[in-house]
Amino acid sequence: MAFARRAAQLGVEIFYITNRDKNVEKATRRNLLRWGFPVNAKLDTVMMKGEQPDWTSDKTSRRKVVTNTHRVLLLIGDDLNDFNGKVKKDPLTRQAMFDAYRHRFGHSWHCLPNPTYGSWQRILLRGQDNANAAKRTSLDPARTLAPK
Repeated sequence: MAFARRAAQLGVEIFYITNRDKNVEKATRRNLLRWGFPVNAKLDTVMMKGEQPDWTSDKTSRRKVVTNTHRVLLLIGDDLNDFNGKVKKDPLTRQAMFDAYRHRFGHSWHCLPNPTYGSWQRILLRGQDNANAAKRTSLDPARTLAPK
């Protein structure tokens, strides 16, 4: 939060591209402000899934809107899909994507892992429904990560 506030003080526009549904945008903005994150009231900097017809869970179209008017200095996300919408769900494709963009991580791309949810769950559950909390909390990493 301090980082975002300082960037805004220096004239950097902060955009929040999220896959939260457009129906919770007001609450999302309120929460960002309550926690001290800068939110521009004059520009749509909180970009929600479904807010525009082409704003799907793939964030590429929203990133394009930003790059039409701004130079992107930094991307921060909790999943590879936050950086490049072309990531497939299988581990080999994800690794190939990471390898292709390895030079950006730690420089213009920063990953802040989210331990509570993410596409990593599908990999651990081998494609099973990851909405089942019992499955998620009972994962045995030794068994789950072992080869078939």
